[in-house]
Amino acid sequence: MDVSESSNFQRIRAESTGTFAAIASIDKVARLYSFTAVPGSDLIVNVGLSTQPILSPWRSRALIIGPVAVLLCGALVVFAVKLGKELRRRALAEAELAQLATTDGLTGLANRRRFDEVLEREWRRSVRTGTPLSLMVLDADHFKRVNDRYGHAIGDEMLKALAAAVNRCARRPGDLPARIGGEEFSVILPDTAEEGALFLAEKLRSELASSSIPLATGAIPACTVSIGVSTSHAEAESAIALCEAADRAVYIAKRAGRDRVEYVPISRQSIPLSFTPDLPGE
Repeated sequence: MDVSESSNFQRIRAESTGTFAAIASIDKVARLYSFTAVPGSDLIVNVGLSTQPILSPWRSRALIIGPVAVLLCGALVVFAVKLGKELRRRALAEAELAQLATTDGLTGLANRRRFDEVLEREWRRSVRTGTPLSLMVLDADHFKRVNDRYGHAIGDEMLKALAAAVNRCARRPGDLPARIGGEEFSVILPDTAEEGALFLAEKLRSELASSSIPLATGAIPACTVSIGVSTSHAEAESAIALCEAADRAVYIAKRAGRDRVEYVPISRQSIPLSFTPDLPGE
């Protein structure tokens, strides 16, 4: 049979040596051709092996490996999705725990731990930048009498009402309202001088003095508050010094008759007072 005109032979003749796979013109079988020209003659040595015995083992392994690889890829995708969900769930749980660790359970305000952290941070920033830092501390007047007369459930409602008013007072993102004791609250006011802090304190005191707590049997007046204010213009030796000055201002307000705002500058924080502070709730 003359194959000189076939495309396979024309390729062999043109390339002289090499390897390629093609369909044989004689038997129409897919073959792997390997050929080379004999130097010094017109002869070409060519071997054409069927690809079936060559590729059959590979195809058999591919039929096994392919599905296994698909299953493994699918399992990895499922694992990645589940891992992502678990990591997101864990992140949310950790964020919730962190929130609970720094939040007062009754009022929803920041707790004492959070208050201490933020006050220290803002004091350091005030010292570094030279900006004023004001602190407002307020204590409910005669709160123990409320508990004794109406019960602790009503006392809790009173504390929630106080917390809501304090929270409304702290409107800026940097302000921090906090419950730092039983009936004691505080507001950290960064970048706020005496005038601004005193204005907010008087506004809060006035609002609480005219508010009431609704009950099933009728409303009762909310507690009045004694508010102490102090401001540091980077001269406070520590955040504790600012807190002590504000506490001292609260005691002065209590001594002066309660339901009032008092201001104590940092320089007066070491002046002793000639009175005994109220017992909790008084």
